[in-house]
Amino acid sequence: MIGILMLPESPRWLMKKGRMDEAREILMLLNPTEPETVEKEIRDIEIALHMGGTGSWGAMFSMGPQRILHRVVLACAAQMFLQMSGISMITYYASSIYETDLGFKTRESQILAAASQFAVILGACMCSFTVDRFGRRSKFDDEFRFSSSDKMFADTSHRSH
Repeated sequence: MIGILMLPESPRWLMKKGRMDEAREILMLLNPTEPETVEKEIRDIEIALHMGGTGSWGAMFSMGPQRILHRVVLACAAQMFLQMSGISMITYYASSIYETDLGFKTRESQILAAASQFAVILGACMCSFTVDRFGRRSKFDDEFRFSSSDKMFADTSHRSH
């Protein structure tokens, strides 16, 4: 936590506050041998700041051209459903569940709980990579097809017994 105090300000924040020279210095620290890259990043940040507007708390509750209210509602709904699913409780008590309900030894249950969290992080990274590489729509379509076929298979196998 103390290391955070030594970090420089964000170049974007500095530019938003009108401190262009400081923003350029920080970007030069990141790309000391490529001044053209720094200038391109400066231009990109300026464009992003211009497109983003000033922003305010009231803007979160209005439906403008950037559909901020739509984004806020989606983010809140995702968090609400995540909490309602109970995953936080399962994550918190994972080692106890592995130990008491599934019969693993204490050390093994702790390792499994840690491995479960690692798998979540790894899965999130893989999802980010595939979504950025292949796009959201094609992945959604694939998931829908695979999920539907799994359910049909499960239903068929259930009826045969």
